[in-house]
Amino acid sequence: MTETSKPSIYESTFAKSDKTDGILVVDGKKLHVNKASLLEVADRFQLPAVKRHFEMYFITYGIGLEAFITIADMYQLDELMDFTLSTFETKDDFLEENGEDRGPNMKIFNQLSKTTKVKIFHRILEIDKKIKVTAKKEDLLLHENTFSKSDKTDAVLVIDGKKLHVNKAPNKMTETPELSIYEKAFIKTDETDAILVVDGKKMHVNKGILCYHSPFFKALFNSNFKEKSMKEIEIKDVEFEEFTTLLSLVHLNPLRPTRQNAEKILELAELFLMPSVQQHLEYFLIQTDIERLEKIRIGDKYQLDDLIQNGIIQYQKDHVFTTKTARNTVFKNLTDKTKVKYLTYLFRIKETVTVII
Repeated sequence: MTETSKPSIYESTFAKSDKTDGILVVDGKKLHVNKASLLEVADRFQLPAVKRHFEMYFITYGIGLEAFITIADMYQLDELMDFTLSTFETKDDFLEENGEDRGPNMKIFNQLSKTTKVKIFHRILEIDKKIKVTAKKEDLLLHENTFSKSDKTDAVLVIDGKKLHVNKAPNKMTETPELSIYEKAFIKTDETDAILVVDGKKMHVNKGILCYHSPFFKALFNSNFKEKSMKEIEIKDVEFEEFTTLLSLVHLNPLRPTRQNAEKILELAELFLMPSVQQHLEYFLIQTDIERLEKIRIGDKYQLDDLIQNGIIQYQKDHVFTTKTARNTVFKNLTDKTKVKYLTYLFRIKETVTVII
């Protein structure tokens, strides 16, 4: 018998222990890691793409709501924070179990930033109807006080029976309109060294970051194309908001994709050869509530195996597979590989799945 090969120093360094809570697989070898420690390193060395990976991982697979809030607050993961707060449905969810003397977990609460405390407060207002009604009344009083009569008002608006005193003269508009969040994401800084133009709008970018994440941009900026010597490079046939969201996903403070534009950004990620963005979007789509067959379709189209699997396992929830599904145009257009994976899963759980002919 062959002797068991001795683990390398790299494998020994990342051996399983009571402190590890995650597994990374590299070249078929398992690295046991501590997710919080990796996140701390990513934050310390300003690796936004790594932080984003962990944020989407936590949202998708979960580690516990209290831990979510603490980690999201510590590393400024806004999407993770919003996701966590959205899972709370009553004020009781913010309390710890202490018998009759239930109260908020002050040990954790006191360690949170002011911004997070305010978010928690507003979430409590949202889910408590009585407080919500009171808040509305207070808002109404605030509006009435804001629009009370003064020597500067010369007209009255009546809304819901309430008088609002206003000034008819229009406010002087600022000469420069406020930039959108998409334009702000790519303003000129001392770190930018190139300009991309999309829909007539300038995007100041860092060549090094884009070259690292995309062979397309590496060729664009470094090969013997005419664009290499151009001060401004126009990117055609893309929408400004979608393109800025695409590039932001490999930068600090990325813009959030939406259910509506996620697939389009996936298409752009494929076009501009940005695989790390595809992984961001895969995690995003996994945590959305889009229809399961739609997840399988998108995963099949862009070869996103985790998304395909996420869509497939949702068929266990209602235990029904019908011939209508098999005749569905989306199902018929899937690759054979995905169809086999889909049907293999159903047959594997055949004892719990009802097949309706």
